[in-house]
Amino acid sequence: MSVNPLATILCIDDDETALKIRKMVLEMAGHSVVTAIDSASAMQVFTSSPVDMVISDHLLQGKTGTELAAEMRHLKPTVPIVIISGMVEQPEGMEQADLFIWKGEAPLFG
Repeated sequence: MSVNPLATILCIDDDETALKIRKMVLEMAGHSVVTAIDSASAMQVFTSSPVDMVISDHLLQGKTGTELAAEMRHLKPTVPIVIISGMVEQPEGMEQADLFIWKGEAPLFG
Protein backbone atom coordinates (compact mmCIF):
# COMPACT_ATOMS: atom_id res chain seq x y z
CA MET A 1 0.00 0.00 0.00
CA SER A 2 1.37 3.43 -0.90
CA VAL A 3 0.96 6.51 1.26
CA ASN A 4 -0.02 9.76 -0.41
CA PRO A 5 2.05 12.66 0.89
CA LEU A 6 0.20 15.33 2.83
CA ALA A 7 1.97 18.21 1.08
CA THR A 8 5.10 18.95 -0.89
CA ILE A 9 7.29 21.26 1.17
CA LEU A 10 10.32 23.15 -0.11
CA CYS A 11 12.86 23.50 2.71
CA ILE A 12 15.69 26.00 2.27
CA ASP A 13 18.71 26.24 4.56
CA ASP A 14 22.44 26.60 3.98
CA ASP A 15 23.09 24.48 7.08
CA GLU A 16 22.97 21.05 5.48
CA THR A 17 22.68 19.19 8.80
CA ALA A 18 19.66 21.26 9.88
CA LEU A 19 18.18 20.77 6.41
CA LYS A 20 18.58 16.98 6.57
CA ILE A 21 16.98 16.83 10.02
CA ARG A 22 14.06 19.06 9.00
CA LYS A 23 13.53 16.93 5.89
CA MET A 24 13.56 13.71 7.89
CA VAL A 25 11.05 15.01 10.45
CA LEU A 26 8.66 16.30 7.77
CA GLU A 27 8.90 13.06 5.76
CA MET A 28 8.18 11.05 8.91
CA ALA A 29 5.02 13.15 9.25
CA GLY A 30 4.00 12.07 5.73
CA HIS A 31 5.10 15.07 3.66
CA SER A 32 7.08 15.06 0.45
CA VAL A 33 10.12 17.31 0.87
CA VAL A 34 12.39 18.97 -1.67
CA THR A 35 15.42 20.93 -0.49
CA ALA A 36 17.67 23.78 -1.53
CA ILE A 37 20.82 25.18 0.09
CA ASP A 38 20.72 28.69 -1.39
CA SER A 39 18.27 31.20 -2.86
CA ALA A 40 19.15 30.49 -6.51
CA SER A 41 18.51 26.75 -6.27
CA ALA A 42 15.39 27.44 -4.17
CA MET A 43 13.92 29.60 -6.94
CA GLN A 44 14.76 26.95 -9.52
CA VAL A 45 12.87 24.30 -7.52
CA PHE A 46 10.01 26.68 -6.70
CA THR A 47 9.38 27.59 -10.33
CA SER A 48 9.83 24.11 -11.80
CA SER A 49 8.13 21.88 -9.22
CA PRO A 50 4.73 21.76 -7.56
CA VAL A 51 5.29 23.16 -4.06
CA ASP A 52 2.51 23.42 -1.46
CA MET A 53 4.55 25.22 1.22
CA VAL A 54 7.96 26.82 1.77
CA ILE A 55 10.04 26.74 4.95
CA SER A 56 13.12 28.94 4.62
CA ASP A 57 15.94 30.00 6.86
CA HIS A 58 16.28 33.78 6.87
CA LEU A 59 20.05 34.10 6.42
CA LEU A 60 20.91 32.47 3.10
CA GLN A 61 23.51 32.82 0.38
CA GLY A 62 22.28 35.20 -2.31
CA LYS A 63 19.15 36.63 -0.68
CA THR A 64 17.56 36.73 2.72
CA GLY A 65 14.56 34.56 3.43
CA THR A 66 12.27 37.60 3.34
CA GLU A 67 13.67 38.74 -0.02
CA LEU A 68 13.15 35.23 -1.33
CA ALA A 69 9.61 35.20 0.10
CA ALA A 70 8.79 38.44 -1.77
CA GLU A 71 9.99 36.93 -5.05
CA MET A 72 8.09 33.70 -4.45
CA ARG A 73 4.93 35.52 -3.35
CA HIS A 74 4.95 37.42 -6.65
CA LEU A 75 5.07 34.16 -8.64
CA LYS A 76 2.74 32.00 -6.55
CA PRO A 77 0.76 34.19 -4.13
CA THR A 78 -1.20 31.37 -2.47
CA VAL A 79 1.77 29.21 -1.36
CA PRO A 80 2.32 29.58 2.41
CA ILE A 81 5.82 30.73 3.37
CA VAL A 82 7.40 30.22 6.79
CA ILE A 83 10.63 32.00 7.73
CA ILE A 84 12.81 30.47 10.43
CA SER A 85 15.78 32.19 11.99
CA GLY A 86 18.17 32.23 14.89
CA MET A 87 17.37 35.95 15.16
CA VAL A 88 14.95 36.55 18.04
CA GLU A 89 13.17 39.48 16.40
CA GLN A 90 11.26 39.20 13.17
CA PRO A 91 13.36 40.40 10.24
CA GLU A 92 12.39 43.30 8.04
CA GLY A 93 10.14 42.25 5.16
CA MET A 94 8.11 39.67 7.09
CA GLU A 95 4.89 40.97 5.51
CA GLN A 96 5.77 38.78 2.51
CA ALA A 97 5.73 35.62 4.63
CA ASP A 98 2.95 33.95 6.58
CA LEU A 99 4.80 32.97 9.74
CA PHE A 100 8.07 33.59 11.57
CA ILE A 101 9.57 30.92 13.83
CA TRP A 102 12.56 31.62 16.01
CA LYS A 103 14.85 28.56 15.97
CA GLY A 104 15.07 28.61 19.77
CA GLU A 105 11.28 28.45 20.14
CA ALA A 106 9.80 25.20 21.40
CA PRO A 107 7.12 23.71 19.14
CA LEU A 108 3.51 23.77 20.28
CA PHE A 109 1.72 20.44 20.42
CA GLY A 110 -1.98 19.59 20.60
